[in-house]
Amino acid sequence: RCHYLGSDLPAAEIARYAREVEAHAVILSLVMPDASVGASGQLAELCKALGDACPVWIGGGAAREIDVSALPEGCIHVPSQSEFEHRLEMLAATTA
Repeated sequence: RCHYLGSDLPAAEIARYAREVEAHAVILSLVMPDASVGASGQLAELCKALGDACPVWIGGGAAREIDVSALPEGCIHVPSQSEFEHRLEMLAATTA
């Protein structure tokens, strides 16, 4: 199942909802170039709020602007559609 939460939702709300539905992953698409500004802090807040509950995957054009080595623990950069599909298949296999 997939739940679309919309754009510009605060990290705390994303984490609250992910815990509520017992999400296996939180997937974020950063598409606007200015989305990378301040994203590191929001990603850190989200990962901290989720703890080990589920990973945070980030992708999209603006995700290329983020320093991948500085991503918080629990945050995974997904650089391509094929990588995204591969990760979804692996996730489906482990949660079936």
